[in-house]
Amino acid sequence: MANRSLGARGGQVRRLGSSLMLAVAGWLGLGVCVDAASTRTQTVALQPGWNAVYLEVQPTASAPTNVFAGSTVQAVAWFRKGGLDAKYIRNPGDAPWRSEGWSVWYAPGQPDAVLTDLHDIRGGQAYLIRAAAAATLNITGEARVTQLDWQPNNCTFTGLPVSDTQGPTFRQFFAGSPAHSRHRIYRLESGVWKIVRDPATARARAGEAYWIQTDGASRYQGPIRLNLPGSGEIDFSRTVDSFPLQLVNAAPTPRSNVTITLAGGAGALNLVEAVQDPGALTYRRVNFTGGIVSSNLTSERVLRLEPDRVGLTVPTNTTLLRLTDGNGFQQWIPVRAIK
Repeated sequence: MANRSLGARGGQVRRLGSSLMLAVAGWLGLGVCVDAASTRTQTVALQPGWNAVYLEVQPTASAPTNVFAGSTVQAVAWFRKGGLDAKYIRNPGDAPWRSEGWSVWYAPGQPDAVLTDLHDIRGGQAYLIRAAAAATLNITGEARVTQLDWQPNNCTFTGLPVSDTQGPTFRQFFAGSPAHSRHRIYRLESGVWKIVRDPATARARAGEAYWIQTDGASRYQGPIRLNLPGSGEIDFSRTVDSFPLQLVNAAPTPRSNVTITLAGGAGALNLVEAVQDPGALTYRRVNFTGGIVSSNLTSERVLRLEPDRVGLTVPTNTTLLRLTDGNGFQQWIPVRAIK
């Protein structure tokens, strides 16, 4: 995984000033408040003992004492080193973070609290979380596009961008990736890392983290690839009035019912789609309300989106786009526009 100061590429803060403030606050161990833009709440169900969790949102206040306040969480471990050879994967109960490569937060009152060296919780990262009892965490924060940063010829500790209800099988998700064709995927079960024996039937779950082997280099992001900027959002600044959102089928079979749903946001940002008239060079503009954008995506589809600035009433206006492919893939795309 990328180091903590960078976080996942899709989760980087968009402005240099904010990035510097975030880095300094993380270094000092302070809670970091993010912009209220495009927030959503991720629900994380914890079992007693160790859990492998992928955090999909950037917490509003990122200090662990804020994120896990009032919960049964006793310890949180984050692997900062990058890739790991499968033969070195050890069960959480064996305390692998005592060796190089892990940072850990211990809840106040825990015997090892003085050893804490994890001071902020970042979206787009995988964590091992130890809970004293079953609990449900509702973590509110800025929505993030999941960016998969595969470590070549190693295992990567990561989650996958899949549906909250029913994700695809691992074979379906990785069908378009030769680097993952062996399906060497390790799932945490009752505190023990176990290889997924049948990737054709085992399904990926939203918010769950795995160790996944990559053979060679890979930039695979799932069955649908997006052409988003490195910030992981569509940002209509004062000088940007149009964005071509390119959806590319990265799977070997067509994607049916590729759908974009508008999931709300702050400031009531309405979007317009510029639609080219057949056989003409002109575009007509229609309100973009979401729905099925391709019923049979074989190669690519480009949506030319624009903000409807006429109705903007506050300085920063946002919305969230939820992209699904009808087969368990899911991405959240933040959109913002400045009045």
